[in-house]
Amino acid sequence: MKHFFTLLALLLLALQSSWAQAPSQFSYQAVIRDKLNSVVARKDVAIKVSILQGSETGTPVYVETHKPTTNDNGLITLAIGGGTVVSGVFAKIEWPVGRFFLKTEIDPDANDNVNTIITATSRLLSVPYANYARRSDSTRIATYAESAGGHQIGDLYGGGIIFSLWRDQKGVQHGLIASLQDVGSAVWATPDLGPGTAESITDGQANTAAIVGARGLGNAAGLCDSYTVLNGNQPLYNDWYLPSLAELRMLCNQAALIDLVLKNDNNADSYGLTGPYYWTSTNAVEQSESGGARALWLFYTTDGAYPGDIADKEQSLAIKVRAIRRF
Repeated sequence: MKHFFTLLALLLLALQSSWAQAPSQFSYQAVIRDKLNSVVARKDVAIKVSILQGSETGTPVYVETHKPTTNDNGLITLAIGGGTVVSGVFAKIEWPVGRFFLKTEIDPDANDNVNTIITATSRLLSVPYANYARRSDSTRIATYAESAGGHQIGDLYGGGIIFSLWRDQKGVQHGLIASLQDVGSAVWATPDLGPGTAESITDGQANTAAIVGARGLGNAAGLCDSYTVLNGNQPLYNDWYLPSLAELRMLCNQAALIDLVLKNDNNADSYGLTGPYYWTSTNAVEQSESGGARALWLFYTTDGAYPGDIADKEQSLAIKVRAIRRF
């Protein structure tokens, strides 16, 4: 027969009003009782804590152990996120993207006796958003605006930085994310592609697929299509594409904010838009007089041109590329 211990568990989520002050841990308290329902007082106990995603039997995204000492009332207090790590990275848990459950395995004798270990699992109903506001994703810190019920432009999230946001009819938030640095420089296409290949002003994802399908990966669209960013223990962020004309316009409109955030994210490899030119995936609404495709968004130049001007450049020129993705 299994032995059961009565546990009183409280999750104390110290949510701060400022993300910069948000804790990197949260508290857990339990009163430990033995099989006779007697308080286990002034005694070392062993505890294994797992954070499961999806369900009570879901995948453990983070596991750690503790060996606290109970007080006179059998109470222990743990700082979850501050124990001895068994697997996972606490700071990389994607709190807003699903349901999470806290599983505890408590050994009141601290002797690894499987016959005395009690297992309990309960759902985390109060998601620790303050931790999410501090958590480092595959690249840098991601800020999460709980008060706004979602993300904000300038949040570091999903392998990059958010530069556009909207909600659908059901209130679900979507957005566009730019890579934290240029992904290189490349030609637009070689040999040239005429009008009709990738004409969308708004859908860079479809344009990218069309360009890669016609000319392979050895071009600006191919750089984006091949780009990947780590995502902790989850699948890679690998759905990047070359922005359309409208998407790059939105990105350029946030250039000042992007530059400010990436200058202060403690990541030497991230930086804002440096220009002077960036390819878009939008091919030739019309052709230039020289025959080059109108496939370029001009961010800024040092020769007096206005930021945001559309410019005609030959497709065979190697120009900077910034990848984006959607969520």
